[in-house]
Amino acid sequence: MVEVRAEKATSELIKQAEQHQDIVLVGHGIFNRFLATELLRKGFSGSKTPGSTYWSTSVYER
Repeated sequence: MVEVRAEKATSELIKQAEQHQDIVLVGHGIFNRFLATELLRKGFSGSKTPGSTYWSTSVYER
């Protein structure tokens, strides 16, 4: 299920960010939306709907 994958990926992103402070993720449109939802649910601030055009960016901070 995509929600389970997004939750696992978000946990890994958070773990990496704790170790390295800043991280970059290059992802694919629809999955980025699931990641955004999960990051917001875990207390991060950022866009509810990440950009969906080529080379668009989103920033999430704790």
